[in-house]
Amino acid sequence: MRKHLVFLMAAVIVSASCTCRNLAKDGYWLPYVDAMPESYWNVIPDGDARNFFLCESETGLAAKALRDGKTTVAIWESRNPYNSYKRIRADYDASGMKCLGDITAVDLALLPEEASGSLRKFFKGYVLTDYDNNPESMTVAVVASHVYNALIVDVKLQPAFEAAGYDMLYDATGKTTEDSWREFKDKCNNSALIFEHVTKAELSNIAIANDLFEMNINKKFATREGGNNMELFEEVLAWLAPNAPCYGADAGNDEGEMDEVISRYGCHWVPFDWGYNTTMTSFKYEDRQEGIKYTPLDPVTIDYSKDKRFVSYYMSDGDNCQWLMQTFDDNWYMDPFVSKTKCSFGMAVGNLSMISPVQAKHLLDTKDPSSSIFERGSYYFLDQLGEYKDRDAILKQMAEAQAAQMKRSGVVLLGTVTRGKVDTEEAMKGYQALVDANDDMVGIIAIAYSPYADSKQEILWVTNKKGIDIPVIMTTYCIWNKKDYNDPDEGTPAYIAHKMLSDQKKYNAICIHCWSRFTDIGDSDDELAENLYPGKDAPQVGRVECADLCTRRLDDNYETCSLEELFWRVRMEYRPEQTKALLKL
Repeated sequence: MRKHLVFLMAAVIVSASCTCRNLAKDGYWLPYVDAMPESYWNVIPDGDARNFFLCESETGLAAKALRDGKTTVAIWESRNPYNSYKRIRADYDASGMKCLGDITAVDLALLPEEASGSLRKFFKGYVLTDYDNNPESMTVAVVASHVYNALIVDVKLQPAFEAAGYDMLYDATGKTTEDSWREFKDKCNNSALIFEHVTKAELSNIAIANDLFEMNINKKFATREGGNNMELFEEVLAWLAPNAPCYGADAGNDEGEMDEVISRYGCHWVPFDWGYNTTMTSFKYEDRQEGIKYTPLDPVTIDYSKDKRFVSYYMSDGDNCQWLMQTFDDNWYMDPFVSKTKCSFGMAVGNLSMISPVQAKHLLDTKDPSSSIFERGSYYFLDQLGEYKDRDAILKQMAEAQAAQMKRSGVVLLGTVTRGKVDTEEAMKGYQALVDANDDMVGIIAIAYSPYADSKQEILWVTNKKGIDIPVIMTTYCIWNKKDYNDPDEGTPAYIAHKMLSDQKKYNAICIHCWSRFTDIGDSDDELAENLYPGKDAPQVGRVECADLCTRRLDDNYETCSLEELFWRVRMEYRPEQTKALLKL
């Protein structure tokens, strides 16, 4: 009965969402502030979560005022150590944007209105929270902040703000996320959603700056113990515009279950719960795309006469934008074994170009020449996208938006994920929509959610509007630390090497699970000993080196190649006349 009601609710609500903006226009879909500041405050953290919420409300409200042409001052919050954020700030400084100095969140809020750089006139009062006794009051306060143009002030900070002349505009101390939805949904923009861990505020500046609803799934941090808001999550997803991005994550939930419900309501997930300064990193992103350009492999340069079995490695989890903004480039992308193994990378180029044009350009500029990048996009299950709404319209809209973005960036391969097998009727429908929208696409690398790999799956083909057949290649094997066992097509480097030698496939697309850890066991053929786990005393190899551990066990009949090269070889092997005509060979 509940599922039937969910379907009915979705059908009713989506009918009222026809006025949403055209998501496919130019391939931009993430919210942002369409203005650039002339100066900014560098807010120094003091380690107190209450002050972090205060800072996020200041940041979001300043961005709203900037958006409305009421100020030229923004806020940068300097609590993270990652090089990407240092790079972004240095780029802003080099452009002439002036830093007004270091200041704490409390001092900035209490700065007199007549002081240089003061933002106080944009803070109309405060929303009262109780971090210790009601964690959800913090989530409620984020929405109330943009409704009332008010700062987020905890009960422990209240005396100082009362003394400074601030009035309480809303009392959230006894409120829940459910209360927030009932009270404020009509005052929120349904083009996007922010969801993050209760008592965490990293993304709150985006919600406040763009008048979005924010919610937590679990009522306790990182666990469902204590209850959750999953039913409310479904109601909110049904309310969102088709293909609305859902920024964030909420640990302690089943990832597949979360992505399934997001997908079925026709939305897409942008994994980004530990993102920082996003309002500022994304300022006016549509006008800052110059130089974010990928140069594809020239397929004419490939020696198609080679009689080899080809192996192409690629790294998993490229949809994870927080990873791309944090340690990705230092510990994976720049690994010296990328060049040796020709390892390729899925990367959310489109989402990253909107979250931070500076970091997107940096990653494309520093790509290893022997590697490939494929567009990983947002996280959604292609075979379920829009199932509870108008699936055909949502698929077409998403495909057109993705195509516009890929044409802008120059990336020619696309990665997709399905909840079920990659060759179902619904999956094929999804591939067809994607290819119909993008005649420049070279191919699709497909992943089934679990298991990631299937060596028995044949190559699939879909025909684009020019009459050219485009391959969809299922991941053949996956290098994954399964601890004390191996799945049929997933396991250690040694195990996967043995699988390739046994199966003798000519084309092998091998996913490397980016979070797995391995050690070098030399000449041993033990299929479990390479796995690293807590308590095992052994040196860890580099993030990409596991591909080399696999390759060195293969014989001379095997050759590594980039993912783009693998796709062109498949096209030349199976569709030689089409491919030769296309390449004028």
